[in-house]
Amino acid sequence: MNTSPSVSEVKRKFEQVLSLRQDIINVFHILDSKIKVLQEVYSNMVATHSHKEYVFGIDSFCFQNELIETDYINLKDIFRRIGGRSYCEYYNLYIMVQQYGTAEITDSKVKRSVNFTHNFPPYKHLDTKREYNIDVVRDMQDSITGCITELESHHQGRETSLQADREQSNLGLNIDNLVYTEMFRNTMLKAKIDMFYRYLDVFYNHHSKYYTRLLLKAKLHLGIVNEDILIKQFSQQSIDRSEIAHLKSPGGKESIGGVIKKEEDAQIKSYVQYDEMAESRQNVLSHIIASTGSDNSNGELNDDDSIQSENHSIIDELDNELDVFDSELNKDNIQVKLRSEKILEESELNSVTGSTECMFDSKSVGKRVLIDGYDSVGTISFVGPHNENKDPRVGVTLDTKVGRNNGTVRGHKYFECQAGYGILVVPYKVHFMDELS
Repeated sequence: MNTSPSVSEVKRKFEQVLSLRQDIINVFHILDSKIKVLQEVYSNMVATHSHKEYVFGIDSFCFQNELIETDYINLKDIFRRIGGRSYCEYYNLYIMVQQYGTAEITDSKVKRSVNFTHNFPPYKHLDTKREYNIDVVRDMQDSITGCITELESHHQGRETSLQADREQSNLGLNIDNLVYTEMFRNTMLKAKIDMFYRYLDVFYNHHSKYYTRLLLKAKLHLGIVNEDILIKQFSQQSIDRSEIAHLKSPGGKESIGGVIKKEEDAQIKSYVQYDEMAESRQNVLSHIIASTGSDNSNGELNDDDSIQSENHSIIDELDNELDVFDSELNKDNIQVKLRSEKILEESELNSVTGSTECMFDSKSVGKRVLIDGYDSVGTISFVGPHNENKDPRVGVTLDTKVGRNNGTVRGHKYFECQAGYGILVVPYKVHFMDELS
């Protein structure tokens, strides 16, 4: 029979679940910002194209936004339900431990322990829309492990007493039945402690599975949004300090954002039986995963020539198209490009704030900036002409892995950074942090 987990192991696993939960929140922040931009674009289109003849075309964009928002709402509802289930299970377990300590333990010191006297808000089974605070769940988990620690100390004291009675029995006292009774009670107490530990371990397994699958769904939805619509420019009004703050988790660590890890890539493909799918469907899924900024080399969105894979010929073609599109963006004032269309509709035309003139020089290297269309702060690493067309370019090393290269684009090294952290863009897309402040 497997040994029960320790308190430290239980707490470590609980922190892993909280980390998974925070990863989901980080993806939700990114989806929030993208949906806000799409809503602004739609509002601008409605205001600019108010004539009834444009309604037919704009309605398609409205429906596209509704689908994106509906999926996002469903993801948040699942997130809330998982949180409610977590609260329910920890609350019920705490009540169980508390009642056992009150009814079965005769030691008054254990009964008076603060861990056994908490009064948490009850779980409401009929109130299915209620949201529960994760901090209260953390407090309940701490109280449960505290109670278990108290019970373990009490059990150790009983074992010491049992050993003393055994020695007395060995000296000739007829207390054999007393010893057997003590052995039974100690065994039952140890079994209860083991059961509580196993309950906590099952909670970890269940909640980890729920949050992991939801995280995969959220990242896949983000990939679908990125695959459908390539947001080329955020309006100045849509970028504020609160959105910049969202790029870091509460613990101060960098947000991983929507990047799909290699093991997550494998999980998604196993769920949909990727190997048995038709090649066309495999390509669709691969492009969606690549659109999240996957760290899997088979689907990584970058211009890194040091990484070789079959998909990179496709990615390079896309990057060529995007680079040409950046030049067209300067001329035609295009704000949003639908990936699926070669010819831009009138509804996709909008004004772009900023000039094509390069406002950066060598003194700008090292400055902190934001890039239109990228959910990460970065540092300028290069200012100079494009290797081929000699147009001005700015190279930026992003704080998170949402970039496109390692500073090398189509064989030419502009600057150096880790793969997936670099981006080479036209100057008007780059904004100093001081300007946004």
